[in-house]
Amino acid sequence: MSESGKKKTRKSGQFHSKSTAGGQFHAKSSTGRSKGTKKHSFTSSTGMSNMGMPADQGSELAARVASMHSRWEDLAGQATLSPLFGMLEDLSGRIGTLPTRIAEIRRRGYIFGNDLESRADELRQRWPEQHQTAQQLLEEQRRVLERSARDAEMFIRRLGHNEAEIFNAESRLRSLESNINNATSRVSSTFDTTQDDVQALESELTSIEYLLDSLASASFKLYPDEHGVAVCRAVWVSDRDEPEGLLFLTDGRLIFEQREKKATKKVLFITTKSELVQEKLWETPVGALEEVEIQDKKKFLSSKELLTLRPSRHTRDMPNEVTVQLKGTTNEVWKSLINRVQSGDIEADKVGAPPPEEQAATEASASTAQDLPTKCPACGAQLPPIFKGMHEVSCEYCGTVVRF
Repeated sequence: MSESGKKKTRKSGQFHSKSTAGGQFHAKSSTGRSKGTKKHSFTSSTGMSNMGMPADQGSELAARVASMHSRWEDLAGQATLSPLFGMLEDLSGRIGTLPTRIAEIRRRGYIFGNDLESRADELRQRWPEQHQTAQQLLEEQRRVLERSARDAEMFIRRLGHNEAEIFNAESRLRSLESNINNATSRVSSTFDTTQDDVQALESELTSIEYLLDSLASASFKLYPDEHGVAVCRAVWVSDRDEPEGLLFLTDGRLIFEQREKKATKKVLFITTKSELVQEKLWETPVGALEEVEIQDKKKFLSSKELLTLRPSRHTRDMPNEVTVQLKGTTNEVWKSLINRVQSGDIEADKVGAPPPEEQAATEASASTAQDLPTKCPACGAQLPPIFKGMHEVSCEYCGTVVRF
């Protein structure tokens, strides 16, 4: 064999990786051959040459490279920070609708929450400056991140199937992801307090709207000087039938109305026809409640918010003891609301209410001057005690109903 025939063939199998928009790779080989040598073979599924690397290791590296391309595309999209731009515009719109929603609940007769207007106005006043600050910072952070994303892209596109290069690329992607998270936090911190305040006010307005809708469709009517305070879904668990419905709290009464669909026809245990049962089952003046007991009955992965009510005296409108399971709220919240109504603290929350000290003096004067009946006009017998929230009382001797 000639000297040239003894020359070692040049190494083949080196290639440049070229990525497509979808992150796929196509391997190009520079396969220079010397005379008398055989062309080196390539594994088409991984783009790896047969250079002594185990097939499973080559497949693993190829999978990591493909995963990095997919991850980079995801991070490149996040680097635009487009969700934050959307959040800013969304928040502007939500703040703008608050005055309209508040005006509507006032029109419908809701007189509590005397700070609703001022809270909405304060949000409206402080938002323009916060919006501008957040917008400027957002633009700056986006430009920085997009440059970092382009740098990472160039590195990823030149990436070969080399352990060290893959490790460095993964490190760059982790750094890019961290920078995106930090930028998001920095921008969000400029308006997150306002966002929380808007969400809290919106949640309160939603609850008020639900109360007004429920009262409008109730089977009972409020007295002319009576106003709704709160409502929630509830189950009367101390009753044998455990009816479901709504528990209403007004500034004078506590009322339970059954509202549930009952099956009227079943076929093989499957309900084929039902009807809505809606009926007021009991009520009590808030002043007649002697005890309000709360209990959390916990079971595995669940709990029951139980509220037990005991009136100071038996009436025809309410049993001696009632236990209800509250839905979508807590018994602590409802006990606090009932106490505020009983004590009269809820009056200070009315629109146009005077300062607490002036209101206390007015109430003392009114209670002194108020002439409540004490004796039955028909038989002269002593009338039962009159509690807050009562608009009439029945004589226990002759049955005469005295309204006031």
